[in-house]
Amino acid sequence: MANPMRSNARRGGERGSALVIAILVTVILALLGISFLLMGETESRIAKNENFAAQALYAAESGTRVVQSWFDQPGSGPDRALHYPTQYSYLRRNLRWILDETDPYNPFAATPAGGPTAPYPFYKRDTTDFFDRPYRGSLGDAFLGLEDHPDVRIDKDDSSTNAPTFLTELSQGLFGEFPGSGLRTRISTIDVYAPPYIQVGANWQRYGLATIKVIAQIYRDDSSDHVVAEREVQTVISEIPYRGPYGALQSCADLSFVCEPGKFTLHWGPIAAAADLTLSGSPPDFIEIPQSLPRSIPPTPRVDPLWSTADPPTVTAYQTTFDGLAVDDPWLRLLAGDHIVDAPAGQQSVLPTTSDPVARVSDHSNMIQDLPLVGCPLYDYATWKRIANTGGADVFYYAWAGGTTFKENGTGTAREFRDITNGAEGLFFFDTRDGLPPDDPDGDGVFNNLTPPIKIDGVAWDFRGFLYLNAESFQLDQVTGTATALHPPGELFLDADGNDVYDLGESWINLAYPATLASPVVLDASDSYGGLVMRNDRGPEIAGVPIAFHGILFTNGFFEATGTGTFYGSVVARQGVTQAANDGSLPTPEIYWDASITGEWPPAGWNVPRVVGTAWITER
Repeated sequence: MANPMRSNARRGGERGSALVIAILVTVILALLGISFLLMGETESRIAKNENFAAQALYAAESGTRVVQSWFDQPGSGPDRALHYPTQYSYLRRNLRWILDETDPYNPFAATPAGGPTAPYPFYKRDTTDFFDRPYRGSLGDAFLGLEDHPDVRIDKDDSSTNAPTFLTELSQGLFGEFPGSGLRTRISTIDVYAPPYIQVGANWQRYGLATIKVIAQIYRDDSSDHVVAEREVQTVISEIPYRGPYGALQSCADLSFVCEPGKFTLHWGPIAAAADLTLSGSPPDFIEIPQSLPRSIPPTPRVDPLWSTADPPTVTAYQTTFDGLAVDDPWLRLLAGDHIVDAPAGQQSVLPTTSDPVARVSDHSNMIQDLPLVGCPLYDYATWKRIANTGGADVFYYAWAGGTTFKENGTGTAREFRDITNGAEGLFFFDTRDGLPPDDPDGDGVFNNLTPPIKIDGVAWDFRGFLYLNAESFQLDQVTGTATALHPPGELFLDADGNDVYDLGESWINLAYPATLASPVVLDASDSYGGLVMRNDRGPEIAGVPIAFHGILFTNGFFEATGTGTFYGSVVARQGVTQAANDGSLPTPEIYWDASITGEWPPAGWNVPRVVGTAWITER
């Protein structure tokens, strides 16, 4: 039998061991807890830092979009861009090194800008519209700086300028007190310099207009000014390729238009058909075409040669002969890549009466057929769809929702095309039925996936901007517009070098411009519109014209040229221009060419973007 006293003695020796084990377990658990707490605090700090970094990144992206808006709407005023830098004192321009475009990535080939004048000037040396056109043509206008030596810098630490004040106001306007709790957000640096270059063969080509670099910071709003996060964003911007149309109405296929008395309603510029041009209802001598001026055969459709000689006596005789002549439309030309129906075959210039340009007063040498390179200003579907999806304030993408209804970005409530566009301004893209490029699987020349025809009928409607359609056809009828100021094209000139640009020394036809649309244009050698006898790029304003569509209309379908409605700009129809009745029984729309489309378009003050971001680079 066991001794109970000995057993109790053994248990007494073990007394308190459970407490020790419990303490050890508690210590271990406490250490583990502290470790987890420290890890949690570290993770929390990492999360905060990542959050601050993300906030700084978004701030830098916002900054680049603001700078991009300076290009879209340069200058100051209620309709201009946010916090536009209107003063020289906001920018530093003497950091500029001008790269060598034959060796753009060799810093040793760059030349420091030497001052406000040529040959190596500072950027925009003679203007405060620092981000306005022109963007080319001279070293002072183009962005040619290096990343380390930009054309323009606005920096918060630059005490030599008023940049700190400007950036403070810009940051306050963008971010206010964000993110709060003793922290603030600011744009610290803005640089603008040359775009990237791409080597094509042995040559370098610019990829875009400029590079914008913006650095944003999250910082402590106290005496320490400690920066807790900083991010840098670069974006390459390019001009949106609106240029392409060179006339009031252009068909990428056939073009039919009524030209009976009082029914020819195309004005002020070229009317072009890549294939056949049919002037329905016209007698064989085309006497109902508005009177214009004699022309020579152009080397390209864009060039408008009044005569084919630079011989001074011939030029003087031409000007003298036509002085005082009233002309319906001196700018009108009709151009066909194939034939003008009913015109004499094998004769490019229709019905010339003589080869002498002075004597050709009553001919139709402004009507030219079998002309090479008429072509079509095609707007690539994929390119413009991508532009429309960039998300800018004045850029809109609509997906088809059935019938003539569409949804913005493919979501939300479906709306009628008429309601979406009425009174609108901007760049609008309306997609195909299936969201894919126009498709002609059976090869019949008609795209099968375009949306149903769009007809705006019997309402007050107006639109201003660029409109990209993928509808089977587009038509206006009994549509009243909004009073708009129109500017006739510039005075016609002898384009001696065929570059479609008036160069100093080239002769021109001086015009006494009309005061109303109904008035003819008088050729007057002594007219001094513009302040003196000079060659004018644009005519004077003709105010109060009710315009329904103002801008550029491109459709991958047909343009239906019947109905009433006035266009000012250019209409381009990929599948052709048709008329529901081409016998003169129906009215035809009035279309006036806006010559600014070949140059500085869109006009200043429009809410239509000029540039688009083509590349984004995020660093740090």
